[in-house]
Amino acid sequence: MHNYEKLLNKIRNNEVVLWAGAGFSKYAGVPMGAELVQKIKSSATPSEKELLSHYNTLPEVTEEFVKMRNNKKTELFSIIKNALQVNINVSDLYVHNSLKNIPQIQTIITTNFDDLFERVYGNDIEVIIRDESIATAFSSINSDKVKLFKIHSDFTNPDLIIITKSDYLKFFDSDIFIRPLWTEIKSIIAKKSIFFVGYSLEDPNIQFIFDKIIEKLGQFSNECFLSIPYLPEYKQTYLSTKNISYIPMSAEEIIPKLEKDIKNKLIEDCRKGLVQFQKVIKVFEKEGVKLDFQIFEQYPYLSSVGLLNGNADNVNMNVSIRFESNKKDEEYIDKMKKLYDFLNGKSFEPITIPGEFIKEVDSKINGYNINPVPQGLQKTTSLHLIPHPEEEYAGHLYFQDVDEPENVIFKRYVSKFLIQTEINHKSFRIVFKFSLKSVDEHHSIIEDKKISIQWLKPSDIYEGSKVSKLLLKWFNGEKVSLYKADDYSTHFDLPDISTEKDNLKEFIESFKLQEFVYSNLIKIQRYFHVNFNVPDKISYDDIDIINRLSNIIKNNGKLYIKELPVADEKIIALYNKEKRDAFEFDIVGEDEETIQLFGTELTLGRPHIHCDDAYIETQNIVLDEKEKNFSVIKSKSGNLFIEYKKYNI
Repeated sequence: MHNYEKLLNKIRNNEVVLWAGAGFSKYAGVPMGAELVQKIKSSATPSEKELLSHYNTLPEVTEEFVKMRNNKKTELFSIIKNALQVNINVSDLYVHNSLKNIPQIQTIITTNFDDLFERVYGNDIEVIIRDESIATAFSSINSDKVKLFKIHSDFTNPDLIIITKSDYLKFFDSDIFIRPLWTEIKSIIAKKSIFFVGYSLEDPNIQFIFDKIIEKLGQFSNECFLSIPYLPEYKQTYLSTKNISYIPMSAEEIIPKLEKDIKNKLIEDCRKGLVQFQKVIKVFEKEGVKLDFQIFEQYPYLSSVGLLNGNADNVNMNVSIRFESNKKDEEYIDKMKKLYDFLNGKSFEPITIPGEFIKEVDSKINGYNINPVPQGLQKTTSLHLIPHPEEEYAGHLYFQDVDEPENVIFKRYVSKFLIQTEINHKSFRIVFKFSLKSVDEHHSIIEDKKISIQWLKPSDIYEGSKVSKLLLKWFNGEKVSLYKADDYSTHFDLPDISTEKDNLKEFIESFKLQEFVYSNLIKIQRYFHVNFNVPDKISYDDIDIINRLSNIIKNNGKLYIKELPVADEKIIALYNKEKRDAFEFDIVGEDEETIQLFGTELTLGRPHIHCDDAYIETQNIVLDEKEKNFSVIKSKSGNLFIEYKKYNI
């Protein structure tokens, strides 16, 4: 198989153009030349059949048949077109689909009239039949598409079809080889190796290619390949004179084998820059696998591997990891324990293993190598393992007395040790864990259950306020239901967790705090004409400021206070001298007061401190083991306030 290996390496290096004959479509039920000859003869009259019996090749039979029809090809085309209309699903065109999974083959030349390439490639192929198609086919908008040269035309362009003996003679007597389409083919032949498949040396088309086209375009400058199941030694010698190497395989054998061998090296070739990572992603999507790449030093590297939804049963993934044996610290031991639980279904939490713990990673999907970490990067890369759910779907979460649902993703994981159900919202994650205890070989019971709720950073403060209010409704025992988004017959009610308040006290308090903060930030934002981003963290000082600002808003610019420290001795002396029970206190500040909240500066205005029934109280405090007196102003009626008059609601 030396020639096969040479072909394989040339394909991997983007050096090959496929040249397909009728045998490439034979497996799909497309009739070969001899079958078409019989169909044409069977359409003739008895006297015509006698005359046609002296001819056997398709060009000869079609030539005579057209003459019998007054040199009109209408009936001939109808016979052939009907014969080529095979009833087969695109998914069953396995040879063509295998070829599509070889992204390095970007040019196909064919003498076939059928449309199987177009059916399989869909919008990823650009058909070239006429000279004027060249400019469009090679424009930037079509640069990534596979180019299909139909050198004998097809039934979309019947005036250019080459099938009769006269068509071939006219073809070679014309100036076609200096026109744009054949100029492009000549350029391709000069640069690339041609892989002929679907032909036999008895096929008049292959003789036409080897003799006439080579005569017009010149000898193959690069080694070419012809794949035929069997070829006598003397014919192999003939091929070698044309710089063509022989491979003893049919199209049905060689194309799927090439697909497998190419895919096995596809990640490696992608890292070398031989194939675009976007095309690699498309190839593995057909395997039910999702690949992500990152660019490192101008080259793409596989950064993550996952399963596409609904493909867990169709994907066989094997990962072999060799760990550094000299690692024995607590972090390493903890990671190994978590990895053990993850791999044995005792935990469905994602796990990250630092690159320093990993010596080597070897992984395969459906038998194909997908090693994600190049040797040179293993010391600086982390390995992330994420479980694939047994069930996953988009859902609508309805809260009691709320018409609009919340969009969520439902996931369910199952092992013999654990059932884990997740409801994932963009702003929170609810996880139900049911630990299982085996009763016998076929039955388990729930041994323990846990509920955890994780608050995620909302998109904005309005989202944070809305979601926290909704979750508090659930915490208070109101009904919450989950419906499958595309099938409302699938639904269930979330458990009533109001009875679990003691166990969920920490979560409930957290969501109460979130609701308080976001709801008040909306009011503060509107009142002070500012904008807040979602805070990364909330401190006790932030809460004090929010309380203060909320009181100002609630009381139309007034901040009521219990007491006000006073250090002005004149005020204290005057109060003591007059011995009054109360006095009017009124001070207007000279400067505007500002305050910072989550990085945003708020201008409160000039403070106006006022009280109609103020009195002074002396209080004692022990500071540094010494007793110290200080004075404060209070209101007998609790009507001491600071008024900021700059803003109105």
